[in-house]
Amino acid sequence: MKDERLETLQEIGTAFKQTRPPEPTMPMPARPTLADIFNLRLNTPKFGLPIAAAPHCIQSALNALKAGMDEETVLACLLHDVGLAVVRPDHGWWGAQLVEPYVSGKVSWAIRYHQALRYYADESVGYEYPQMYVKMFGEGYKPPEYIAAAHEHARNHKWYMTARNITLFDDYSFDKNTPWSIEPFADIIGRHFRQPKEGLGNDGITAFESSPLRELDASELSGCVRALPFVNPASFLERSPFVSPQDGKNPNRTFPGDRHGTFTDALTYHVFHELIEPSDFLIDLHGGDMVEALHPFVLLDESEAEATARRMAIAFGFENLVQTPRAERIEGTTVAAAGDAGIPGIMAEAGGRGLLEQSAVDLLAGGVRSVLRELGMLAGEPSPAPSPMLSRRFAWLYAAEKGWWRSEVNPGDEVIAGQRLGAIEDLFGDERVAIEAPEDGIVLFMTSVPAVDLNGILCGLGTRREPA
Repeated sequence: MKDERLETLQEIGTAFKQTRPPEPTMPMPARPTLADIFNLRLNTPKFGLPIAAAPHCIQSALNALKAGMDEETVLACLLHDVGLAVVRPDHGWWGAQLVEPYVSGKVSWAIRYHQALRYYADESVGYEYPQMYVKMFGEGYKPPEYIAAAHEHARNHKWYMTARNITLFDDYSFDKNTPWSIEPFADIIGRHFRQPKEGLGNDGITAFESSPLRELDASELSGCVRALPFVNPASFLERSPFVSPQDGKNPNRTFPGDRHGTFTDALTYHVFHELIEPSDFLIDLHGGDMVEALHPFVLLDESEAEATARRMAIAFGFENLVQTPRAERIEGTTVAAAGDAGIPGIMAEAGGRGLLEQSAVDLLAGGVRSVLRELGMLAGEPSPAPSPMLSRRFAWLYAAEKGWWRSEVNPGDEVIAGQRLGAIEDLFGDERVAIEAPEDGIVLFMTSVPAVDLNGILCGLGTRREPA
């Protein structure tokens, strides 16, 4: 006898091994509601999956409702796979970030951890290891380290059963033929989901009003632009500069990633293989770190794709470009990984000090549009800087002692070899180490706070400069 549910689960296992191009989407109303998201973004199967997220989530929530679960658990079941609107891997984590501003901490926490819990049976509540995973990964599969760590954390958390209940009702909600509607949950949504009056996506939480994507008119665009506003939302929300709070690693030193590594390794693996590798070009936008002041610059690497990358870098319109020899490049960056894969890529940086500066946003947005014109994706001519300069070396200076960093130059200043740039002082104001420029160059970035540890970074100079 034909087992339709088993066939559906087998199709899901197959789909999760595939990479698909982005599906076309329907226009959204001016002020989208959660119902609009279900009806217009989650209504059709994505990433090759046999069932859309909306009917699957609604079936899961109905099962929870029939079982007498509390309303927050029902809402968590309803929203547990909304991340599939935008991304396939680790959709529980990303989905939690999407809904976190609008739901209770309990609901977003349960959505975040339900995916890790699915890999681990809990006989005490009747949850068995999914046979779908046996077919997908084989017998004796051991989840990656970051999944195991998430499970261990969740297992001892006060909201464990809310996340576990998602897995219980998730496993029986794959009927492709059942009619669906979000209407039965209108009251629960009204009581537990904070719908912004501006509409979802227009309330300043999910994207900045001046985001380059908001200014692009799809009717004028030749090709497809895919964007990821935050690589790691947890770093943003926890104000963690440089490194991921989950494991202390710098994401931009781990590309192209490792799906079996720690959280950051797996994160960059999926960003690279799902977003960067299927693309023809890469623009990586950076806004400076929370303790960093900088002068706008564009970085590119030596690679087989460097001719096009150079065109893109010049078209971005910044006066300062940096391209170091391959042997001196910073390993593990998006641009380095893209270049190794034959994809022209640039990294543009403007802003800093943890501030949202409209002038920096405008610079980055204008640079993106100029590059799109250079690539023929937008009509018109690019807007390069009049006389861009290319630095062949990126000299980073570090603290020989911990203490108080007192700088005597500013980002954008041109310096000469031997010039004093500042000093490390002790906490009584006595100078311990003078910092001098190793070569002629320009100050591109600088640590903007006094506190500095041993080997902490002080500033970066673009040296060995030549006309671009």
